[in-house]
Amino acid sequence: MTIPDPAHIHPSVIVLPYQNGRILMQLRDDRSDIVYPDCWGYFGGGMEQGEATTDTAFRELQEELGWKPDRLTYLSEDLLTIPGWVRLTSYATPLTVELASLVLTEGVDLGLFTLAEIKQGQLFSKRTHREHPVIPHPFMLTLAHRLRASLDSQVGPSSS
Repeated sequence: MTIPDPAHIHPSVIVLPYQNGRILMQLRDDRSDIVYPDCWGYFGGGMEQGEATTDTAFRELQEELGWKPDRLTYLSEDLLTIPGWVRLTSYATPLTVELASLVLTEGVDLGLFTLAEIKQGQLFSKRTHREHPVIPHPFMLTLAHRLRASLDSQVGPSSS
């Protein structure tokens, strides 16, 4: 794998809010101008010039859900092609509010899903009344496993 010039790597952030063993995910809009349209993915986005990764994470959750978590836990930094090169910094945070209190301003739907459900590759949307694919990138499961390992190391192992 040839790594590109750093000027061609887009810095981005993903945040995995979690609650009761489930990860909060977003059903992306079905638009041709975005990557992985009409797929379930994690919350996040691109960094603005001069912005720290944690600031991006807080900003994206505020913009997309109308919610600002109390804290973030660092999960990883990875260099991926999604397509195009992305330096992806990942965080987790407990979802400390009820799902109904979130205001989704980007995407079609949101939902809390277990690792086992995410592994199936298709998740049901209550808003569209049908299943949609999880983003078909191996990093989706890698990140869910990292979150699980992080949580297990804090409180001991639990079931999926």
